[in-house]
Amino acid sequence: MKQHRGVVSVVVVVVITAVLWLTATPANPITNLDRIRQTLGGLGLAGMSLCFVLAAKTRPVEAWFYGFDRSFVVHKWLAIGSAGVLAVHVVLREIIGAGSENLVVSLGGLALFLVIAGGAVTLYAKRLPYERWRWIHRLMGLALISGAYHAYSLSAFPLLALSPLGIWMGVLIAVGLVSFVYVVFFYRGVNFRHTGTITDVAKLGNDFTELTITLDEPLRYSHGQYAFLRVFQDGLEDAPHPFSISGGDGKMVTFTIKVSGDFTRDLHDKVQVGTKVALSPPFGHMDFAHGGPRQLWIAGGIGITPFLPYLKENEVTQDIDLFYSFRDKDAGVYADWLAAYAERNPHVAVHLVEFATSGNLDFSDYTLPEGAHIFMCGPLPMMKAYRSYFTEKYPGATITSEGFAFR
Repeated sequence: MKQHRGVVSVVVVVVITAVLWLTATPANPITNLDRIRQTLGGLGLAGMSLCFVLAAKTRPVEAWFYGFDRSFVVHKWLAIGSAGVLAVHVVLREIIGAGSENLVVSLGGLALFLVIAGGAVTLYAKRLPYERWRWIHRLMGLALISGAYHAYSLSAFPLLALSPLGIWMGVLIAVGLVSFVYVVFFYRGVNFRHTGTITDVAKLGNDFTELTITLDEPLRYSHGQYAFLRVFQDGLEDAPHPFSISGGDGKMVTFTIKVSGDFTRDLHDKVQVGTKVALSPPFGHMDFAHGGPRQLWIAGGIGITPFLPYLKENEVTQDIDLFYSFRDKDAGVYADWLAAYAERNPHVAVHLVEFATSGNLDFSDYTLPEGAHIFMCGPLPMMKAYRSYFTEKYPGATITSEGFAFR
């Protein structure tokens, strides 16, 4: 249930918002269609506020949603839903003919335009430099402000009154605005207090970089977690990017990074020893130590990194089946190390799959041990497919996964 509590919470907020709008008493009589129109506007504002809460990347949000990958999926659908209900709100206004055009009405249209434009930018995001995308996306704050002013000025309901609807919307919008201010002005200063220096750079083939970072103060983390990394070197953007911790002892941490975009390519080609860096607190729920005596690990490509520290730094006694899928020998950067490790530890069975020649992982002939905990990390489509497969074949199976799809 804890993996779904974030989604449930969002649904509850949406339902409460709708109920309060549909049952509130307007200052003057209105038609049912106009009530629906204003309810949709209120839902759009609530959705935008929640989007900023989820975008803040705080530890409470990560814990409540059991991972940022889940919270960002909810964020995406909230943004789409907000744009949809606001569009219907505008269409109904035209149908009803609710008042003449003026500045306040235009602010409502501006809010809708910015929400739709922000969604379009997000769809186009992979083609934009991160910093440019980031500042365009921050215009959503202006959408929330203009939309709120529009609502408070024109609503048939007394939103400034100490009524259930007034209090509820006031709190939602205030939380959204506070989250927006935090994201834009304070996130990087508050969240990256773990500083250090790159003390070793290893190129693992053409597409992988292993960074060793010596920190000014030890970083407390659990094996399997990840952190957001900022790199302060001329020619490299200093925007935060999430990477799994692939080794270390707290004072020293290692990140193994695959080339998957402009930043990681620049990092691979240009990063230098002696460069200053900053890290966020660690995040993630890949807790192998408490995963039980039988475990199934599924790693795709660079998704092997969160599993490595636990094997490197523990006397592993659980019975573990590890399936490591990678494109070809050049991409299987830890295949030899894992094969050698499996020879030393009979508790860990390693299955190496080069999908360029052998195809994708196939578990149709695999029997999940009773009570086994499944851990997965890799491309999101891969994890979604295997989660569906194991959930259907083994109802009630415990599955923990991590995946990065943040922008």
